[in-house]
Amino acid sequence: MNRLPARTVPAALVFAAIIWLGSVTAFPQGNGICFTVDSLFPWAANAPVPLDIGLYYGGDTVANQAAHPDIEYWPDGFGPVGGGTVIGVNHDGYRDTLIASVDTPRWKYWMVFTPYVYSQAVYEDPTIRASNVKESGWIRPYAVGDDPSDSSENADTVWVNDPIYNHYHYLENGHCSDPEFAYIPEEGRLYVLFRTSSKYTHKIYLKAIFSTDGISWDETQVFNLVVSGSPEPWKAWGLVSPSVCRDAPNHWRMWFVDIPGLNQGSQIIELTAPRLDTTWTAVDTCLIAPPDTTLQIWHIKVVRSPMDSALYLLATINSIGSTSAERFGQYLYVSQSGEAWNMVGEILPNGPPGAWDNETYRSTFRFERINGRWTMPIWYTGAREIGPGLSVWGLGFTTAYPQWVQGDINGDCRVNISDITFLINYLYKGGLRPDAKFLADIDGNCRVTIQDITYLISNLYKGGPAPRAGCEQ
Repeated sequence: MNRLPARTVPAALVFAAIIWLGSVTAFPQGNGICFTVDSLFPWAANAPVPLDIGLYYGGDTVANQAAHPDIEYWPDGFGPVGGGTVIGVNHDGYRDTLIASVDTPRWKYWMVFTPYVYSQAVYEDPTIRASNVKESGWIRPYAVGDDPSDSSENADTVWVNDPIYNHYHYLENGHCSDPEFAYIPEEGRLYVLFRTSSKYTHKIYLKAIFSTDGISWDETQVFNLVVSGSPEPWKAWGLVSPSVCRDAPNHWRMWFVDIPGLNQGSQIIELTAPRLDTTWTAVDTCLIAPPDTTLQIWHIKVVRSPMDSALYLLATINSIGSTSAERFGQYLYVSQSGEAWNMVGEILPNGPPGAWDNETYRSTFRFERINGRWTMPIWYTGAREIGPGLSVWGLGFTTAYPQWVQGDINGDCRVNISDITFLINYLYKGGLRPDAKFLADIDGNCRVTIQDITYLISNLYKGGPAPRAGCEQ
């Protein structure tokens, strides 16, 4: 069959379609964005090697063993401002103060994670690294300037403390895991949330600590956000893998994995608060189903998408009752409300046998637009088992390329005359905006016009080419 270009559809036919369909004044949107997932061609490829994050706990033989990454991004960088007071650790490892000079660098990407040497939880405490690129260059952030206590000027350096919170300083606390960034721009505060536990009360705590420059962190100022509701172990919220999202200045939302009894990871809890540093209220037990009944959701990361305003959740999957990385990949879920979550599918698989990321674990991601196309940079935890209960851990970076059902404008996961109706309504009758406007860019020229109607009619009824990957205007 000869495939006809879209322009061969007569304009009269297009306008006839507009007149024929023009009496429709509204067309309800469907289930949101529809994706295609193919296990043979996943959205993201595994990283060939783990990231060098300059972490040397235990010596060079166990360098860079870490887990639980989270990322915060600033287009113009974040860090100390020239003239500001910075408190960090000096060359000798002691706490020191300096006045930052204008030469102090600022970084675009900041990462928080927990060291995890050979699966030993005693190393787990929130630790910071920074870089100006996604896939390399991760260093311990620092400031240069003048130490007001000595006679020299602009000859001093301080680094962020490793870690920023040390559970050994507070013996009532167990190890600290699952760190999460949250930034409040109007306050200039970067928060790190993390999970810890009390050896004495058996309660689980979600704590937070903040900095205004990424280097000065005062662990004595840590405060509790959420406390589990029962003194009995495994009877209260587990507060596993907290993930926060701010919908408005006075509306924060949080989700975490619950672990009631031995049926761990069977549900996630949603909480809300008017401010991050105040009392949180539980509002919902959210519906989220693993791929089958033998599996559970164990770690999550929730991000609100700039492309369609939906909430996306990247989940670590493992066996019911397990707390370890296993041979299941990273699964993506989507929700319009944050309450009911629909599974898209596995978008990042585990690496092949023997690879450093033969098992994958807690991951984080964001959305970035590159050359008119939305992508999902992913920083993930990988592990290679070397013995029973013993693994070598690392952090990897990859980029996922979402695969949408091109031409599905109304979100019902089909491409048919209803999408033509929806597009005509949107362009000429004041109808609803597509959930993702780039899906209405049928011809892929980064504009949504009558030509997209022409193109789709040609594809459906004239044997024309398939809809292309569009972009936002």
